[in-house]
Amino acid sequence: MTYRGGARGYVAPGAPADEGLLRVARRLGEVLASGEGFAGYPEEYLEGIRRFHEGEYWEAHESWEEIWLAEESSLRLYYQGLIQVTAAFHHYGNVNWKGMASLLKSGMEKLEGFRPRAMGLDLDSFLGRLEEWRLLAEARCGRPSAVTRIPAKVPRITLDPPPPG
Repeated sequence: MTYRGGARGYVAPGAPADEGLLRVARRLGEVLASGEGFAGYPEEYLEGIRRFHEGEYWEAHESWEEIWLAEESSLRLYYQGLIQVTAAFHHYGNVNWKGMASLLKSGMEKLEGFRPRAMGLDLDSFLGRLEEWRLLAEARCGRPSAVTRIPAKVPRITLDPPPPG
């Protein structure tokens, strides 16, 4: 495995480190530290996104789990979907294609109900990119799929600033 940074920042054998993504993660960390433009979102939500971008999938999962456990609204399902998607990429780092395929499918199904946007996230775009990875994971664990190559990058979570008020 290739080290990409962070406690769990590994990519599959032969996959290049994504320096651009690491720069984005560092900038997001700076923005989060300053509170610039994202004060309306829960701190754990933003921390989970930062860790996801740094390839620290397990840690991102842990950040989101805190708010998932406390959430009582329909957003509970949204957070659970993010947790499952993130756990899927943790499996990717361990080259566990079956675990990745299963968790991507479950997480994507939960996020589907929040289209087109939730918590500032463009789910149409995010789910489209996740679908590439789901097809790859299924192909790698023996299920029929047209995908034969690894997508160039792990999907990014890009947020809109929260609405005023």
